[in-house]
Amino acid sequence: MSALTLVVPAREQVLPPNSPDLQTLDFELRAAARDHRRASLRIAYWGWRLRFYLGEDWTPVGVENEEAYRKSLGIPQSTWYKLIRVGQALHRLSLRDMEQLSLSNAELLTRVDPALIMDFNWVHEAQTLDPTEFGRLVAQRHRRIGSDNQIYTYYRARMPLSSKDFIEETVAKFKDEHHLSSFGEALELMVADVHDRPNVMMAIKQAYTYLRWSRYKMAQRGVKEEYPEMVWIAQAQTLLYKAYWATRMNHEGDINEEDAEAVYPAENSQDLQDFTQWDRDMSQQSGGESGKKVSPDESLFTATGYLRAVPKSAPFDRSETGIEVTE
Repeated sequence: MSALTLVVPAREQVLPPNSPDLQTLDFELRAAARDHRRASLRIAYWGWRLRFYLGEDWTPVGVENEEAYRKSLGIPQSTWYKLIRVGQALHRLSLRDMEQLSLSNAELLTRVDPALIMDFNWVHEAQTLDPTEFGRLVAQRHRRIGSDNQIYTYYRARMPLSSKDFIEETVAKFKDEHHLSSFGEALELMVADVHDRPNVMMAIKQAYTYLRWSRYKMAQRGVKEEYPEMVWIAQAQTLLYKAYWATRMNHEGDINEEDAEAVYPAENSQDLQDFTQWDRDMSQQSGGESGKKVSPDESLFTATGYLRAVPKSAPFDRSETGIEVTE
């Protein structure tokens, strides 16, 4: 049997002279899309009610369980459970109201923070706005109340098959190394690491200025520059300065060991273990998640972090209260 080949047919094979005109093709496709949307929402509406009625016993409808029932309908597994979830979350809506929603906006409604449910006419807005606008509106209102109820979507990309494994392995490794919750979050932060480089520079510059302020306040209280506390802060400032220049120039080398050891304990040392315990205790005392393990790698600046080395020729004026650089 020969391999299947996809050949683009000639126009007259698809659209013979007696085929429908453009307006008819457009009308029929739009009608089919409306029917598909309404059918999906009807499955959500009736499917949830059937599950609620039957509970764990699906024998009254002639099948052993819900999964067998789904298969008898020919509905893909992911589609079925997504629609049942929508039907459950929106069970207070009438069927008529449900059918006026797009499936995307119906899913977005299930993500609205409960604290905001009574504050807006969400159903009307979901029926009148397109999914992009409605999604932005939900996210905007969540930010106003400090809600961490994120609005999620899916991202797909076409790529060479040979690249797929490499990308998946790289993102998965980044996710595990940084204790992230999802593949999507890891991909976002990897892109942000490149795209938001100027924001990283500003954060480093701000941290540098805060350290200068700390030295100033300590000096006002009589702490001399040669005291160990002041020396440590000065060394940390130097490391921040190098990180600033390395980030700005996208330099390719890690901070050298001498710099790292000057401000951070060596790997597997007793100092590092003591610091880990202290950091964990302080995090919990200041409102951190109870029982959460806080490792040194979660700190902003670590010996194994992503601070980069900077050429020794870079200008550094210790008299400045902030980092001032020249092109």
